Amino acid sequence: MDGGIVDNQGASVFVSEANNESGDTRNNHSLYFLCDVSSPHSGEGFKFASDTLFSYYASYISSAFSLLFVLMITVFFGIQKMWVWYTISVVVLTFLTFVQFLFFLLSRLMQKETGVDQKLYLPPRRVGFYILNRAKSLIRMASVVFLKNDRRQHANAIYSAFPNKVITSTVYQLRCKDTSGKPTNRPEREKHWKDIVKYTGNIGNSIIKNSNKSASFGTTLWFTKKDKADDMLHSVIACGEYTTCYNLIAYIVSQYGEKATDIPLFNTLLSFWEKFQTNPHFLIEERLENLKTLNE
Repeated sequence: MDGGIVDNQGASVFVSEANNESGDTRNNHSLYFLCDVSSPHSGEGFKFASDTLFSYYASYISSAFSLLFVLMITVFFGIQKMWVWYTISVVVLTFLTFVQFLFFLLSRLMQKETGVDQKLYLPPRRVGFYILNRAKSLIRMASVVFLKNDRRQHANAIYSAFPNKVITSTVYQLRCKDTSGKPTNRPEREKHWKDIVKYTGNIGNSIIKNSNKSASFGTTLWFTKKDKADDMLHSVIACGEYTTCYNLIAYIVSQYGEKATDIPLFNTLLSFWEKFQTNPHFLIEERLENLKTLNE
Protein backbone atom coordinates (compact mmCIF):
# COMPACT_ATOMS: atom_id res chain seq x y z
CA MET A 1 0.00 0.00 0.00
CA ASP A 2 1.42 3.37 -0.99
CA GLY A 3 0.36 6.47 0.92
CA GLY A 4 2.56 8.98 -0.90
CA ILE A 5 5.93 10.50 -0.12
CA VAL A 6 5.38 11.31 3.56
CA ASP A 7 3.23 8.35 4.67
CA ASN A 8 4.82 5.95 2.23
CA GLN A 9 3.45 2.89 4.02
CA GLY A 10 -0.14 4.14 4.01
CA ALA A 11 -0.35 3.46 7.74
CA SER A 12 -2.02 6.69 8.82
CA VAL A 13 -5.46 5.67 7.50
CA PHE A 14 -5.65 2.78 9.97
CA VAL A 15 -4.50 4.96 12.85
CA SER A 16 -7.13 7.57 11.97
CA GLU A 17 -9.84 4.91 11.89
CA ALA A 18 -8.71 3.56 15.26
CA ASN A 19 -8.77 7.02 16.83
CA ASN A 20 -12.33 7.58 15.60
CA GLU A 21 -13.63 4.20 16.75
CA SER A 22 -14.12 2.57 20.12
CA GLY A 23 -14.71 -0.84 21.66
CA ASP A 24 -14.23 -4.02 19.65
CA THR A 25 -14.37 -2.18 16.32
CA ARG A 26 -10.67 -1.39 16.78
CA ASN A 27 -9.87 -5.12 16.47
CA ASN A 28 -11.37 -5.78 13.07
CA HIS A 29 -7.94 -6.79 11.72
CA SER A 30 -5.76 -9.44 13.32
CA LEU A 31 -2.53 -8.27 11.66
CA TYR A 32 -1.21 -5.17 9.89
CA PHE A 33 1.52 -5.96 7.35
CA LEU A 34 3.37 -2.82 6.25
CA CYS A 35 5.52 -3.10 3.14
CA ASP A 36 8.06 -0.50 2.08
CA VAL A 37 11.41 -0.05 0.39
CA SER A 38 13.53 0.68 3.47
CA SER A 39 13.25 1.31 7.18
CA PRO A 40 11.82 4.69 8.30
CA HIS A 41 14.79 4.99 10.67
CA SER A 42 17.68 7.20 9.70
CA GLY A 43 20.41 4.54 9.57
CA GLU A 44 24.05 5.63 9.35
CA GLY A 45 25.07 9.22 9.97
CA PHE A 46 26.29 11.81 7.50
CA LYS A 47 29.65 11.14 5.90
CA PHE A 48 31.82 13.77 4.29
CA ALA A 49 32.63 13.32 0.63
CA SER A 50 35.62 11.17 -0.23
CA ASP A 51 37.85 11.29 -3.29
CA THR A 52 35.86 11.12 -6.52
CA LEU A 53 36.55 12.00 -10.13
CA PHE A 54 34.44 15.14 -9.72
CA SER A 55 36.35 16.38 -6.67
CA TYR A 56 39.65 15.44 -8.32
CA TYR A 57 39.02 17.42 -11.50
CA ALA A 58 37.35 20.29 -9.68
CA SER A 59 40.38 20.69 -7.42
CA TYR A 60 42.72 21.04 -10.39
CA ILE A 61 40.42 23.33 -12.36
CA SER A 62 40.21 25.70 -9.41
CA SER A 63 43.93 25.72 -8.51
CA ALA A 64 46.20 28.70 -9.13
CA PHE A 65 48.80 26.37 -10.63
CA SER A 66 46.39 25.40 -13.41
CA LEU A 67 45.72 29.08 -14.14
CA LEU A 68 49.46 29.81 -14.40
CA PHE A 69 50.08 26.74 -16.58
CA VAL A 70 47.28 27.61 -19.02
CA LEU A 71 48.54 31.21 -19.19
CA MET A 72 52.01 29.96 -20.17
CA ILE A 73 50.77 27.65 -22.92
CA THR A 74 48.44 30.41 -24.20
CA VAL A 75 51.44 32.72 -24.62
CA PHE A 76 53.37 29.87 -26.25
CA PHE A 77 50.61 29.14 -28.78
CA GLY A 78 50.34 32.86 -29.55
CA ILE A 79 54.07 33.18 -30.20
CA GLN A 80 54.05 30.06 -32.38
CA LYS A 81 50.96 31.34 -34.23
CA MET A 82 49.07 28.12 -33.59
CA TRP A 83 45.75 29.89 -33.74
CA VAL A 84 43.40 26.97 -33.21
CA TRP A 85 45.16 25.90 -30.01
CA TYR A 86 45.60 29.55 -29.05
CA THR A 87 41.84 30.10 -29.30
CA ILE A 88 41.10 27.00 -27.20
CA SER A 89 43.64 28.00 -24.55
CA VAL A 90 42.21 31.54 -24.40
CA VAL A 91 38.75 30.12 -23.71
CA VAL A 92 40.13 27.83 -20.99
CA LEU A 93 42.18 30.68 -19.52
CA THR A 94 39.09 32.89 -19.39
CA PHE A 95 37.15 30.19 -17.59
CA LEU A 96 39.90 29.57 -15.04
CA THR A 97 40.29 33.30 -14.45
CA PHE A 98 36.56 33.53 -13.78
CA VAL A 99 36.82 30.67 -11.28
CA GLN A 100 39.67 32.37 -9.42
CA PHE A 101 37.79 35.69 -9.42
CA LEU A 102 34.73 33.89 -8.05
CA PHE A 103 36.77 32.45 -5.20
CA PHE A 104 38.14 35.90 -4.44
CA LEU A 105 34.61 37.32 -4.24
CA LEU A 106 33.43 34.43 -2.05
CA SER A 107 36.36 34.94 0.33
CA ARG A 108 35.55 38.64 0.60
CA LEU A 109 31.88 37.84 1.17
CA MET A 110 32.76 35.35 3.93
CA GLN A 111 34.90 37.96 5.62
CA LYS A 112 32.13 40.54 5.40
CA GLU A 113 29.35 38.23 6.66
CA THR A 114 31.33 36.75 9.55
CA GLY A 115 32.93 40.01 10.63
CA VAL A 116 36.31 38.32 11.08
CA ASP A 117 39.14 40.82 10.68
CA GLN A 118 41.84 38.43 9.52
CA LYS A 119 41.96 37.32 5.95
CA LEU A 120 39.60 34.47 5.11
CA TYR A 121 40.70 32.17 2.33
CA LEU A 122 38.58 29.56 0.60
CA PRO A 123 41.03 26.89 -0.63
CA PRO A 124 40.29 26.36 -4.33
CA ARG A 125 41.72 22.84 -4.22
CA ARG A 126 38.91 21.81 -1.85
CA VAL A 127 36.04 23.13 -3.94
CA GLY A 128 35.07 19.70 -5.25
CA PHE A 129 34.64 18.39 -1.72
CA TYR A 130 32.71 21.51 -0.65
CA ILE A 131 30.23 21.12 -3.51
CA LEU A 132 29.75 17.39 -2.91
CA ASN A 133 29.31 17.86 0.84
CA ARG A 134 26.71 20.58 0.38
CA ALA A 135 24.81 18.47 -2.17
CA LYS A 136 24.92 15.41 0.11
CA SER A 137 23.76 17.38 3.13
CA LEU A 138 20.85 18.86 1.13
CA ILE A 139 19.74 15.41 -0.05
CA ARG A 140 20.04 14.00 3.47
CA MET A 141 18.05 16.87 4.96
CA ALA A 142 15.25 16.27 2.45
CA SER A 143 15.19 12.47 2.41
CA VAL A 144 16.16 11.59 5.98
CA VAL A 145 15.71 14.51 8.37
CA PHE A 146 12.33 15.64 7.03
CA LEU A 147 10.66 12.83 5.07
CA LYS A 148 11.93 9.92 7.17
CA ASN A 149 10.93 11.77 10.32
CA ASP A 150 7.32 11.98 9.07
CA ARG A 151 7.37 8.34 7.98
CA ARG A 152 8.83 7.35 11.34
CA GLN A 153 6.02 9.16 13.17
CA HIS A 154 3.38 7.30 11.13
CA ALA A 155 5.14 3.99 11.77
CA ASN A 156 5.36 4.68 15.51
CA ALA A 157 1.68 5.68 15.55
CA ILE A 158 0.41 2.41 14.09
CA TYR A 159 2.68 0.36 16.35
CA SER A 160 1.27 2.30 19.33
CA ALA A 161 -2.33 1.95 18.14
CA PHE A 162 -2.07 -1.79 17.50
CA PRO A 163 0.63 -3.25 19.77
CA ASN A 164 1.79 -6.76 18.84
CA LYS A 165 -0.29 -6.70 15.64
CA VAL A 166 2.07 -4.96 13.19
CA ILE A 167 4.80 -6.27 10.89
CA THR A 168 7.08 -4.10 8.78
CA SER A 169 8.57 -5.79 5.72
CA THR A 170 11.15 -3.92 3.63
CA VAL A 171 12.86 -4.75 0.34
CA TYR A 172 16.29 -3.86 1.73
CA GLN A 173 15.88 -5.99 4.86
CA LEU A 174 17.50 -9.21 3.61
CA ARG A 175 20.41 -7.52 1.86
CA CYS A 176 22.03 -8.19 5.23
CA LYS A 177 24.15 -5.07 5.64
CA ASP A 178 24.99 -3.28 8.86
CA THR A 179 24.61 0.48 9.38
CA SER A 180 28.03 1.10 7.82
CA GLY A 181 27.10 -0.84 4.68
CA LYS A 182 29.27 -3.88 5.42
CA PRO A 183 27.81 -7.30 4.51
CA THR A 184 26.63 -9.60 7.31
CA ASN A 185 24.55 -12.79 7.47
CA ARG A 186 21.66 -11.34 9.48
CA PRO A 187 18.69 -9.16 8.44
CA GLU A 188 18.94 -5.41 8.77
CA ARG A 189 17.54 -3.95 12.02
CA GLU A 190 16.29 -7.26 13.42
CA LYS A 191 15.78 -7.02 17.19
CA HIS A 192 14.94 -10.69 17.85
CA TRP A 193 17.57 -12.27 15.62
CA LYS A 194 19.02 -14.51 18.34
CA ASP A 195 15.63 -16.17 18.78
CA ILE A 196 14.76 -16.25 15.08
CA VAL A 197 18.04 -17.69 13.79
CA LYS A 198 17.35 -20.91 15.72
CA TYR A 199 14.61 -21.65 13.20
CA THR A 200 15.72 -19.88 10.03
CA GLY A 201 19.48 -20.28 10.16
CA ASN A 202 21.70 -17.54 8.75
CA ILE A 203 20.40 -15.81 5.64
CA GLY A 204 21.67 -17.69 2.59
CA ASN A 205 23.91 -16.11 -0.04
CA SER A 206 21.32 -16.70 -2.78
CA ILE A 207 18.74 -14.64 -0.87
CA ILE A 208 21.27 -11.91 -0.08
CA LYS A 209 22.33 -11.74 -3.73
CA ASN A 210 18.74 -11.53 -5.00
CA SER A 211 17.85 -8.92 -2.35
CA ASN A 212 20.74 -6.70 -3.41
CA LYS A 213 19.70 -7.09 -7.03
CA SER A 214 16.08 -6.18 -6.21
CA ALA A 215 17.16 -3.19 -4.11
CA SER A 216 19.10 -1.85 -7.10
CA PHE A 217 15.88 -1.51 -9.12
CA GLY A 218 14.81 2.14 -9.32
CA THR A 219 11.44 3.57 -8.38
CA THR A 220 9.91 3.50 -11.85
CA LEU A 221 6.69 2.30 -13.48
CA TRP A 222 8.43 0.34 -16.22
CA PHE A 223 11.19 -2.13 -16.88
CA THR A 224 13.99 -1.20 -19.25
CA LYS A 225 15.44 -3.61 -21.80
CA LYS A 226 18.32 -4.24 -19.43
CA ASP A 227 15.89 -4.99 -16.57
CA LYS A 228 14.03 -7.47 -18.76
CA ALA A 229 17.27 -9.10 -19.84
CA ASP A 230 18.31 -9.42 -16.17
CA ASP A 231 14.90 -10.92 -15.25
CA MET A 232 14.40 -8.08 -12.77
CA LEU A 233 10.63 -8.54 -12.50
CA HIS A 234 10.94 -12.09 -11.20
CA SER A 235 13.76 -11.08 -8.86
CA VAL A 236 11.63 -8.32 -7.30
CA ILE A 237 8.61 -10.64 -6.94
CA ALA A 238 10.76 -13.34 -5.36
CA CYS A 239 12.25 -10.76 -2.98
CA GLY A 240 8.75 -9.82 -1.83
CA GLU A 241 7.79 -13.47 -1.34
CA TYR A 242 10.72 -14.66 0.75
CA THR A 243 10.90 -11.38 2.72
CA THR A 244 7.22 -11.80 3.59
CA CYS A 245 7.86 -15.41 4.60
CA TYR A 246 10.76 -14.39 6.82
CA ASN A 247 8.84 -11.58 8.53
CA LEU A 248 5.87 -13.85 9.28
CA ILE A 249 8.28 -16.36 10.86
CA ALA A 250 9.96 -13.58 12.84
CA TYR A 251 6.57 -12.25 14.01
CA ILE A 252 5.37 -15.64 15.26
CA VAL A 253 8.67 -16.25 17.08
CA SER A 254 8.54 -12.82 18.73
CA GLN A 255 4.95 -13.40 19.87
CA TYR A 256 4.96 -17.06 20.86
CA GLY A 257 8.60 -17.94 21.49
CA GLU A 258 9.27 -21.69 21.72
CA LYS A 259 5.55 -22.42 21.42
CA ALA A 260 5.74 -21.27 17.78
CA THR A 261 6.43 -24.84 16.66
CA ASP A 262 2.95 -25.82 17.87
CA ILE A 263 1.40 -23.53 15.25
CA PRO A 264 0.75 -25.28 11.88
CA LEU A 265 1.22 -22.05 9.91
CA PHE A 266 4.67 -21.59 11.44
CA ASN A 267 5.80 -25.04 10.32
CA THR A 268 4.43 -24.39 6.83
CA LEU A 269 6.35 -21.14 6.67
CA LEU A 270 9.55 -22.90 7.75
CA SER A 271 9.16 -25.46 4.94
CA PHE A 272 8.76 -22.60 2.47
CA TRP A 273 11.77 -20.81 3.97
CA GLU A 274 14.01 -23.84 3.50
CA LYS A 275 13.11 -23.88 -0.18
CA PHE A 276 13.67 -20.12 -0.47
CA GLN A 277 17.13 -20.52 1.07
CA THR A 278 18.02 -22.99 -1.69
CA ASN A 279 16.23 -21.24 -4.54
CA PRO A 280 14.66 -17.78 -3.94
CA HIS A 281 12.71 -18.14 -7.21
CA PHE A 282 11.19 -21.52 -6.49
CA LEU A 283 7.58 -20.24 -6.12
CA ILE A 284 7.81 -18.27 -9.36
CA GLU A 285 9.24 -21.27 -11.18
CA GLU A 286 6.41 -23.47 -9.86
CA ARG A 287 3.78 -21.00 -11.06
CA LEU A 288 5.41 -20.68 -14.48
CA GLU A 289 5.56 -24.45 -14.79
CA ASN A 290 1.89 -24.78 -13.82
CA LEU A 291 0.97 -22.08 -16.32
CA LYS A 292 2.92 -23.87 -19.02
CA THR A 293 1.08 -27.10 -18.22
CA LEU A 294 -2.30 -25.38 -18.41
CA ASN A 295 -1.47 -23.80 -21.76
CA GLU A 296 -0.53 -27.19 -23.17
